[in-house]
Amino acid sequence: MTRCVFAQTDFPRQGLSIQSGFQGGASFSTDKIPAYRQYGFVLEINQQTSGEKYWQADHRYPQMGLQISARGFPGTSGPGSVFVLIPYLEFNVAESKVGQWQIKHGTGLAYVTGDFERMQKVPLGSKLNASSILDIGYQFKTRARFAGKVGIVASHISNGNLVRPNAGLNSWLGYGQLVYFPFGELPTRIPYKLATDFRRWRYRFYLADGLYDYKKSENQIQQNIQAGLLVFYQHSTRFRTGAGLELGRVGKGEKTQLAGYLEEEVLFAHLVTRYGFGVYLTPPIADESRTYAKVGIAWYPCELQKQIANGFSIGATIKAHGFRAAHVELAAGYTF
Repeated sequence: MTRCVFAQTDFPRQGLSIQSGFQGGASFSTDKIPAYRQYGFVLEINQQTSGEKYWQADHRYPQMGLQISARGFPGTSGPGSVFVLIPYLEFNVAESKVGQWQIKHGTGLAYVTGDFERMQKVPLGSKLNASSILDIGYQFKTRARFAGKVGIVASHISNGNLVRPNAGLNSWLGYGQLVYFPFGELPTRIPYKLATDFRRWRYRFYLADGLYDYKKSENQIQQNIQAGLLVFYQHSTRFRTGAGLELGRVGKGEKTQLAGYLEEEVLFAHLVTRYGFGVYLTPPIADESRTYAKVGIAWYPCELQKQIANGFSIGATIKAHGFRAAHVELAAGYTF
């Protein structure tokens, strides 16, 4: 059936795979929520890139895919069921005669059916949430268009603290999957001469607004207005590392926060992913830790300069203290 459907479309065929299997594990327990055992199934549509775009060859021809999963929580009246939809990129890390190691990362949406108002320890304040995964798997060599895959995945589900409470669901899951290649061979890879003649030092100034702690009774979203300046070293057309300062004003109390901040940008043409770590240089507010982390994406609409994103950018990020979300952050900046 899969072969018949895709044969009648312009969807790329070589390197297309359908992957399905089961997953099971448990969430982390905290003082806010207990550990929840969980199990379910996962279905993926996965396409091997061929190098039609420069960034595909630059990142060693990763796979692009869409994952659909559903999990239940047996023996508890806790979160109910979780349904997740996540687009992802999957990178081939190391290969042997038997198979290859792969790392998958993606962010999407999760719908949780639990009746939170009846729970004593509430993990989430809303049914619709964001969900991120980091997956490490081993795919065995293809034989007669079939392959097997096993691995572990870290899963995070929360609403970014837009609706409290928001302790979040952080889980470790093991999985096993059957991989089917309906059209057989992998696509022919298009080689590129990777760019090396580019400017190494860059700078980014940005303004951001963190939105958090939505209160239904007051119909109000609090804000964390911020500004930052980072100095970046461009390692390659794939990676650049930055360091600098962030200054913010928090909530109704107008408390000022100054932090030292490190960030790694991973570049995929006009799209970049951002991974940051900060340390407050001034005392944090009462319910915050001294350190924080950020994970997000941004888009650079300007023309690429020697395959590198530059100029104006807009982005969205989730900031967290430990595993607990602090706010959803919207930012605009300029890299030069």
